Amino acid sequence: MRQESQKYAAAAQAKAAGESWASIARNILGYSPDQIRQDELDRAQEQLNAFTALMSTDRPVADAS
Repeated sequence: MRQESQKYAAAAQAKAAGESWASIARNILGYSPDQIRQDELDRAQEQLNAFTALMSTDRPVADAS
């Protein structure tokens, strides 16, 4: 378990230093190409769900005129 927490700490430091998520996943966390692709799909789905939820709330739309 300690090794896992060290990997995630290193990943957080790499992200703060500007390293891309794919590079972190591959080089620090040891994800396979399939795992990286699946994670990218999962992240895209989460963003779509968040956007859909935001747009479906009953809130007034700003007048552009």
